[in-house]
Amino acid sequence: MGSRVRGADQPELELFPRARLPRFDNPATDNERLLTYQARWLEDGDEGARASLWELALVVATRCCRSVFWKRRLRPGREVVEDCAMEAVLYLMGRYSSPVTYTRAQDGRQVRFRDVYGWNYCVMRDYVSALAQAVRHAVDYRTKADRLVEFVPAEAFDLITGGWYENDGVP
Repeated sequence: MGSRVRGADQPELELFPRARLPRFDNPATDNERLLTYQARWLEDGDEGARASLWELALVVATRCCRSVFWKRRLRPGREVVEDCAMEAVLYLMGRYSSPVTYTRAQDGRQVRFRDVYGWNYCVMRDYVSALAQAVRHAVDYRTKADRLVEFVPAEAFDLITGGWYENDGVP
């Protein structure tokens, strides 16, 4: 009898194999380019791919912002469109560093998303749709401070912030 450990010669069983992100050898569309940059960044750790992902995402988000504003019959300036696109990309890219979320495993128990896929967040199919959803979030989302400013009348807001009225007698 030796000191052999039972089952040591068997390969390790992976309950949740790490999913492979989609990559394309010759990306033809913006979506394929974005997915390839994401895979190179998350799987290979390529910081150049992260920068390329950021730049291309800004271009696509700008197009989505113009489309959303056009459908709503709004004609904002270039700065407003660029700010909206920047907020959308920050919202989407910020989800990569979000806290770990939980998902249901095959046997019904909760496991961390990172344990299943290896990342907190990733886009598996359509990156352009994720950007379009982030643009809608950037256009429609209002913080509590924004709601407070919309609720308080302008005269009261001037009084709160220290503004002067004409009839106060102070020049």
